[in-house]
Amino acid sequence: MSPHSTSKLGATIRRHREKAKLSQRALARLAGLSHTTVIRIEGGEFGRPDPEKLGRLAEALEIDAEELYALAPYPDLPEMAPYLRTKYGMSEAAVAEAEAFFAELEQRDKQEGRRGKRAR
Repeated sequence: MSPHSTSKLGATIRRHREKAKLSQRALARLAGLSHTTVIRIEGGEFGRPDPEKLGRLAEALEIDAEELYALAPYPDLPEMAPYLRTKYGMSEAAVAEAEAFFAELEQRDKQEGRRGKRAR
């Protein structure tokens, strides 16, 4: 992740934290993280913050996790399971069903030769 991306992510977390009138320690406590983790993420020190930690921060700040994920452009997107659990509070069974559905959809799409083509 570029330093610019991590600084935008940190600034966004800081802005939401300050709006919620939380200290870094209070946010860390709410998210179940160490306060040094919050300090480092806000400071842009993580090259690639863990999507699970970003989801926990988003939940503690009462914002959508995708807002933070969008500011943390991973070379590979985070796995679907943590996103579904964080965004929708889905159970493991529901997550497994969703993953199976998307795997089937991906396979169908490959077979139909549409993979990578844009809709017009």
